[in-house]
Amino acid sequence: MRGLVLAALHVNTAAVEDLFHDGEVLWAATSGGLEAYDDEGQRIGHVLDGLPGAKLRSVGMHKGRLTVGGAQGAAS
Repeated sequence: MRGLVLAALHVNTAAVEDLFHDGEVLWAATSGGLEAYDDEGQRIGHVLDGLPGAKLRSVGMHKGRLTVGGAQGAAS
């Protein structure tokens, strides 16, 4: 996931489809991309670059890499 850019974007992330906690960061697959939160619940970023589309359905770990999936494919 280090290859993806975290940035503040104005997109609709109200619909959370899936959550994954990697031990440090809570990742949320949403209708507007991938959001990241620290352990205190503070939003630390939003990822859209490098994703197959903004509407994500799943997020999790696969072969040691954070992976997301949506209607337009998957990325890790």
